[in-house]
Amino acid sequence: MNNRLNGQACILFIPCVTPGDHTERQETIEIRANTIAGAMPENIFQSVKAC
Repeated sequence: MNNRLNGQACILFIPCVTPGDHTERQETIEIRANTIAGAMPENIFQSVKAC
């Protein structure tokens, strides 16, 4: 995922879900603007539904 997208979504108050196991923008996780969903499709789907 593009790390700029994480930051831009945060600034615009748009919830962001990152597929995969990590992000370089850890601060977006700390302020709960971003969710790490993992790589499993069902986990990604559940994370998006929770936004």
